[in-house]
Amino acid sequence: MNLTSWMGERMGPVLRRLLDVEAEAARLRAQVAEMKRPGVESERQEVRESYYALIGQAREDRDYEGAFNVECDLREREEQWAAEDRATPAP
Repeated sequence: MNLTSWMGERMGPVLRRLLDVEAEAARLRAQVAEMKRPGVESERQEVRESYYALIGQAREDRDYEGAFNVECDLREREEQWAAEDRATPAP
């Protein structure tokens, strides 16, 4: 028996184990992301509220252009969060 055939016989179980470990790592990453979710949503809501307060203040000061700019910034932030959520693996 030569080295190539010896290695070939043993690669199947090694590759199977590698696939199992990669699947387990993906599952654990998803679990961690799910556990962090409430904190992430809480932080996002605080950011939203600060944007809303800034928009309200700008309108109160009759700075409609400034209010519009802040609304655009908030929209971009929401799109960024949506992209992050899509990139996060599901459990």
